[in-house]
Amino acid sequence: GRTKQRIAKAGLPIRETLRRIERQLIIRTPPQQLSEWHMSASQAWRQEMKTNDENMLQADCETQGLLLCEVHLLRAYASTLPSRNNTRARFLEDIRDLENPNLSNAQKIQTIARMSRFWKFI
Repeated sequence: GRTKQRIAKAGLPIRETLRRIERQLIIRTPPQQLSEWHMSASQAWRQEMKTNDENMLQADCETQGLLLCEVHLLRAYASTLPSRNNTRARFLEDIRDLENPNLSNAQKIQTIARMSRFWKFI
């Protein structure tokens, strides 16, 4: 009904925004970190823990600023999602992961992949 139409309407702009976020993360991610995507989550985590250079783990200031602008858009789109069944709250939780400066680019890309798998409207 009406709820499904609202969710479907939000899907395209959310998908486009996530694409822009993922693109920024990929462009700004060092090649060493890109190979982590092909590892299991635990292997990637262990590899990151071995890395001493903080710049290799986190987005630079410019990327973080661009991400925050895009995340702001995602929050606006999330306001159209239904609050029942915790849909909006769980989606906002994923958005908080994307804006978390302590997560690496690889972890944020994994978050986008999870969102694409889990949220059927994306």
